[in-house]
Amino acid sequence: MDKRILIALFILGFTFTYFTPSRTLSQNTTTPMKGAAAAMTLSKKSDFDFLLGKCKVQNKRLKERLVGSKEWIEIPARLEGGRKLLNGLALMDQYKAEFNGEYFEGVSLRLFKPATEKWTIYWMDTSHPEMTEQVVGAFKDGIGEFYGEELFKGKPVKLRFIWSEITATSARWEQAYFDEGRHAWETNWIMEFTRIEE
Repeated sequence: MDKRILIALFILGFTFTYFTPSRTLSQNTTTPMKGAAAAMTLSKKSDFDFLLGKCKVQNKRLKERLVGSKEWIEIPARLEGGRKLLNGLALMDQYKAEFNGEYFEGVSLRLFKPATEKWTIYWMDTSHPEMTEQVVGAFKDGIGEFYGEELFKGKPVKLRFIWSEITATSARWEQAYFDEGRHAWETNWIMEFTRIEE
């Protein structure tokens, strides 16, 4: 079995038994989603089913973060291997792209905890091959909001993911850092997902 999957399964078992989320969701500042997810009111283990299988991904990344940049870089990518684990309580997928001429691969592991109706998202990639918790959050009225913290230039920054515009074959994801100087969220990465029919 792939070493990454073994690591992920170990983390899944440990987290499902011991993990108790400590973060809370902030007020929803986005508009309701369109499409199939519009009827959702609470998180459930099928929230990320739109990522099953394969997707093409159109990326827009801010060239520089937290400096007021308005320049975006567009990068094509793909999502593969989206599959469920633990009777649907977890979902794993692989993100593949080329950044600055170098191959890049990341693995996401999303774990749903029915008791709290929240998701925990873990991530590892070719730059940092250690699976770590990124964000915790939930879906409400079709909008997925997830919050956490990560290091940027050696310093911790507040991190936010938003999932929106979800249909059976497409979705939109946004990543933002909180700019402490401007006291506002700055979106620095956008992905548009479209299902590839096999």
